[in-house]
Amino acid sequence: MNIPVFISSLLQVPFIYRMLPPGRVVGIITANKSCLTQEHFDSVGITREIPLAVYGMEDQYEFRSSILEEKGTMDSDQVEKEVTGVAARMKEENPDLGAVLLECSDLPPYAAAVQEVVDLPVFDFITMIRHVHSAIRRERYSGFM
Repeated sequence: MNIPVFISSLLQVPFIYRMLPPGRVVGIITANKSCLTQEHFDSVGITREIPLAVYGMEDQYEFRSSILEEKGTMDSDQVEKEVTGVAARMKEENPDLGAVLLECSDLPPYAAAVQEVVDLPVFDFITMIRHVHSAIRRERYSGFM
């Protein structure tokens, strides 16, 4: 293709890790932890030296039944409670947590709620798209110099 293609928010992990103070962990919340393999990490430049805390949503009833099992309806308020609960547990179990990546494309609507819980930078595929778009489609600077 002759256009940039960014299909995995995991591409951001090396960048996230490098922006954190030494000794910090990158947290990843994904739809199903067992589906993320070392091959996924290798393909996007996540080396074994990058400390990760990977948590899945597969055990959260509303998320699992509505997203993974596609029951046809979703209680968004309940999914928000579930994802913020997972984020709170991640932070509690990883006091060296430095940032969180919401790897699943169904999770960005809850990014602000997650940030309120963890009080850390929260990334998702929208942050990746905005970052790339800002480099590809520059606007003229206006302001004080």
